[in-house]
Amino acid sequence: MEITLAAVGDCIITRSLRESRDPGLQALRDRIQAADAGFANLEQLPHNFEGPPANEAGGAWLCCSPALVDDLRWLGLRLFACAHNHSHDWGRHGLLAALRHMDDMGVAYAGVGLNLAAARGPRYIETGAGRVAVIAAASSFLTEAPAGDPHGTVSGRPGLNPLRVRRTLQVTADDLAQLRDLADRLGVTARQNQAVRDGWAKAESEGTLTLFGQRFVAVDRAEAVGERTEPDPRDMEGNLAAIREAARQADFVVASLHAHEAATAEREQPAEFIPTFARACVDAGAHAVIGHGPHVLRGVEYYKGRPILYSLGNFVFQSETMQAQPADYFQRFGLPPSAGPADLFDTRSHHDQRGFAADPHYWESVVATLRLRSDGPCEVEAVPVTLGHGRTRAQRGSPVVASPADGECIMARLDRLSRPLGAAVRPAGAGAWRIEPGGVSAGATATGA
Repeated sequence: MEITLAAVGDCIITRSLRESRDPGLQALRDRIQAADAGFANLEQLPHNFEGPPANEAGGAWLCCSPALVDDLRWLGLRLFACAHNHSHDWGRHGLLAALRHMDDMGVAYAGVGLNLAAARGPRYIETGAGRVAVIAAASSFLTEAPAGDPHGTVSGRPGLNPLRVRRTLQVTADDLAQLRDLADRLGVTARQNQAVRDGWAKAESEGTLTLFGQRFVAVDRAEAVGERTEPDPRDMEGNLAAIREAARQADFVVASLHAHEAATAEREQPAEFIPTFARACVDAGAHAVIGHGPHVLRGVEYYKGRPILYSLGNFVFQSETMQAQPADYFQRFGLPPSAGPADLFDTRSHHDQRGFAADPHYWESVVATLRLRSDGPCEVEAVPVTLGHGRTRAQRGSPVVASPADGECIMARLDRLSRPLGAAVRPAGAGAWRIEPGGVSAGATATGA
């Protein structure tokens, strides 16, 4: 069996798409609708500002009118990941309102639910080519956002499906000694020791130190110094169990991860735990892993013949035309109560001189068409997309097929990011590009050999 899945990146929609007369958008719609199913990350939950805003947000406080989800479905998108750092922007009331709206509309969404089992469980759609399951998780989220299961007489907690991350900063023994001395002089060590004596904390093992919320571990080799990240084992196993369940209940399984974390200061390089998780998803039965979160493209890897797309960038990026934001956001930028959203976004971007508005990479992405096979290697074809960088706030943010010159630049960057992972980007004709095994990765794990 085989199926085609059109996959796009982050969708932050505040304006109707179906009113557009741009042939470049229509061409993307035709491409998405030509697939058996379409998938996107819906990086805002659909409700009408229902419920008070949370104390903290994943950036701006995002939501969208439920009617705009129909614009995404008009494009051909049918499956939506909803686990991300904006899932809790409007608190539990906003989340519950969004769940009601999506259920009433018949939207196929994954990654959020009334409890952890619902948020983590697979969501299914039926297509002419077979049944498709999606499992969606997030490693980037607010503290209050993860869902919880009921226990005994205690009810479950609405929220998202988390993939928590264990972070360790590896340092030399001399560095650890200096950090420990600093902790002693600041009184941190005394407070930690008192918490251990009172039974609120565990004593730290030899060669480790927790300081300012960071765990430091001494290592013998200087080349081992740096940050290490790994998936939380319990969350890892919970997500893999959901994939194994879906693999027995559906013909095709897609795993999705929303992850901002980067390996270095370069946002295009995924943090260490992300490939670990993605490859384990394939081992558990996923036919493809689709990442999103950093709002820019990341590379593509083939693992055991199945594609891992580490980030597809932005597909609809209209956060600057939100009609309302809470007082907290205005106060963060020192704006008076009389200020409106235009003042807020002008101040945040320094009149388009910094942040999202100033960086063209946030406004470039791809629509990827995945040809998934139940038994055999899968294929990926992509069309480059631009979102109007340099245009006015009211005009930028909607996707169109990139010009030939822009398309070559976008795909050259994707090729550069993918080759170390064992994949290469090559022209396929008619404005499309194939992403194939064949990069320079030294490992059989990355190349799928």
